[in-house]
Amino acid sequence: MKKNTLLILASFSLLCLASPLFAQNVTKNTPERQETSGNFTIIGPCFLENYVKKLEYPVPKRKTENILVFITADPAVSFSIFEKSGADVAFGFSPLPEKRSSRKIELLKNPSHPDILSIQVGAVAALILTNVSNPLKGLTIAQIDAIFSHDRACSYPFEITRWGELGLSGPWTAQPIHLVGLTSQSLISRLMRETALCRGHFKRGLLKQIDSADVLMEISRDKKAIGFSGIISTGQKAYALPIAPSEGARYFLPTDENILTGEYPLSRAVYMFLKMETSKTIPDRQKQFIKAVLAKKGQDMLTGYGMVPAYPKGIKKPVKYLVKAVSDIEKNNSK
Repeated sequence: MKKNTLLILASFSLLCLASPLFAQNVTKNTPERQETSGNFTIIGPCFLENYVKKLEYPVPKRKTENILVFITADPAVSFSIFEKSGADVAFGFSPLPEKRSSRKIELLKNPSHPDILSIQVGAVAALILTNVSNPLKGLTIAQIDAIFSHDRACSYPFEITRWGELGLSGPWTAQPIHLVGLTSQSLISRLMRETALCRGHFKRGLLKQIDSADVLMEISRDKKAIGFSGIISTGQKAYALPIAPSEGARYFLPTDENILTGEYPLSRAVYMFLKMETSKTIPDRQKQFIKAVLAKKGQDMLTGYGMVPAYPKGIKKPVKYLVKAVSDIEKNNSK
């Protein structure tokens, strides 16, 4: 790999070093750092680091070849770094979230570089949780912004600080809203800012927790609380609210189906990216990795990392499936 590619990947991994949550940000299967030339390189967000490490796929037989994983704190930048680097595979968010396709597999045309095959492997989401005793039926994106953000970048007419301002009556009317959420370094916190706060900033009064289980615990203890977390089973401890993209629009619960389709507004699809040469063939090393990710075991593993898998039953012949999908896409594009 060229020196400029090494510099890109090295600076890319440093994004995680700024966060105290990520102690091991660049991982590899050898104790000493080696050149990436001749190795299998993967770019991925921090929350998938252990997933990539534990994924079972054939390790290259050559002793000089290693599997290197470059980690970033932000899945949104994975695509742009992958596009410019010589890495073999990347995980991240779609580069065009506002133009999200209903297709799980797309061939992204690139005039200056090889085309990139985009494969949806799953999705992540932010849940808005309230205590089970809270009668609130749902929220719009603008209301969430007015509750959690101090600058109201989504243009809600006023700041929401009491439950009566959300239409609750009786003893709830004057009750203050207590805010709970995750730390600013977390993926879900970034997702909230992007999807619910119109890139605004959280209020200072937000009680920050390390993980979703802690948020759930705080919500179950405090009837006046509202919080955001990653995908988690709430049981009888809290209620995950349905969310509408705007006033008068349909509300969607954070079901697996709604999260995968993107109809639940606080969700983003996670993709695996692969560069496609003019022959549209998939190199053997990439084939083995793709097979492992899209197999049932690989998809089942994603649930342990806060994701809804795109193929919960796995794909029996993933490479043939991908080749056919690419062929169909090209046929449709040529019409």
